Amino acid sequence: MSAARELFDADYAPPAKQADIYSAVRTSRPAVIVLIDGEFHQSLSVWHKEILYALAHGVRVIGASSMGALRAAELHTLGMIGAGRIFEDYRDGVINADDEVALTYGPAGLGYPQVTIPMVNLRATLDAAERKGDITSEQKLVLRERLHGIHFSERTRSRLHQEVESLGYETETFNRVFNGNFIDQKRLDAVEALQVASEMVRSIREAPVGFEFHKTHSMNVVDQQDRITNDGFRRREVAKFISLAHENFEPTLANALNRSLALLLGKMMAIEPSEDEIVDEECNFRERFSIIEEVKFEGWLSENDIGAKDFNRLMRENAVCRKLYDWQASIAGACEHTQPTLDYITLENRYIEFKKKMSSNRDFRTLTPRNSQTDIDDLSLNELLEIHTRFYPRLTFRPLAQWMKDVAFQGEDDLRGELIKLVSGDQAREKVIASVLALRSNEQVKRES
Repeated sequence: MSAARELFDADYAPPAKQADIYSAVRTSRPAVIVLIDGEFHQSLSVWHKEILYALAHGVRVIGASSMGALRAAELHTLGMIGAGRIFEDYRDGVINADDEVALTYGPAGLGYPQVTIPMVNLRATLDAAERKGDITSEQKLVLRERLHGIHFSERTRSRLHQEVESLGYETETFNRVFNGNFIDQKRLDAVEALQVASEMVRSIREAPVGFEFHKTHSMNVVDQQDRITNDGFRRREVAKFISLAHENFEPTLANALNRSLALLLGKMMAIEPSEDEIVDEECNFRERFSIIEEVKFEGWLSENDIGAKDFNRLMRENAVCRKLYDWQASIAGACEHTQPTLDYITLENRYIEFKKKMSSNRDFRTLTPRNSQTDIDDLSLNELLEIHTRFYPRLTFRPLAQWMKDVAFQGEDDLRGELIKLVSGDQAREKVIASVLALRSNEQVKRES
């Protein structure tokens, strides 16, 4: 790795898997991506579409040596840049099979040590031996065919020795060909790719895009499932963790699915919110979670692994849902939201809880002296709302008139009347509690004296 950094000072990553390139573009938007090694069997391979996504977003992508050479040969006409002999051989049809570059390697903790020898290195080595006169062209073809017949996972040095000896060659010949002439073509191509990247960064210009990128369903699946977060987790891993660690996941999942169903209905009804409605949703959301300031907002986006476009989509979807709520309320008419609210609270098994709280509030209200009740009656709506926040979370971060409409209050007088009942009961309870505590404190003082 240190030798690579001397050629090109960059962020280096393990062999690439599906969604790695897409995630890199989404999270850090690099100027250049160099694809060298990639996983074949352990995980899904780097996908062509995510490379096209990178190119469409102005990122130059260079491929060489292994998976990079394969993808560059397939996409060089669309702007991906190939480097090295292996890329050229794939591009020109000299080699075709994926297993030409495949090999097995050791664990990450040991630096991914190479266990088997890839066929492309053996091809280059046999060519070098022929040029030096150590073997004839006929011998090269026979050796190449025999070695290519070994599965890539079994192409170890000892297995090569066995195969060469089985063809009648002495150990001396094996050492002369495979030691004296050994060419690590994958390494040479990787070095060339890093040199190309280094030169490119010095004179970087926006990469030309020779195609129009379309985000297909499969690409959406990669985005939603396999995109890597800032902490190195895949999104599906995060979702599975939440399902196991959330204190009450089933209602959360139900709400999430209900939101998806609402959005599907909105699409079927061709509901399109206005820009003002989307902006209102954004303002309400940012105020609710105290991320009004741009610095805090940018930090929130990063911590939640989304970008500005993702956030705009969420706010647009919220606006669609809001319009659906308004439509549903217009259908319900005089029934308002009473039945849906009570049904949902019943299914949450909290109906009895709120009934008890309501009865308790009424009981405390009867203890309130009439003159005190008169004082509360004289309070303005804003004053009542301010008192309300002493006992309960803030009602809404949206305009009050819109909130009253959504929850079916018939104007400010209706809301004010219900607040007076609630606040007077809460204040009475507060006074009773204060009186009990004072009495206990006096009794304690008497006992101590």
